[in-house]
Amino acid sequence: MALRLSGEPGAPRLAGALVLRHSELGLQPFALPGGLLAVQDEVLLEFELQAGG
Repeated sequence: MALRLSGEPGAPRLAGALVLRHSELGLQPFALPGGLLAVQDEVLLEFELQAGG
């Protein structure tokens, strides 16, 4: 997991990214017969949180 803290005083901002793997969670990636649609084992979750008042 990578995290980055930035922003101004009183308005912090946190951004990050996390890679989730279906196989690590004991799940099998989704796929349709014939290979029409398939989901990768890795899913990238990116986020940004900002506080302000």
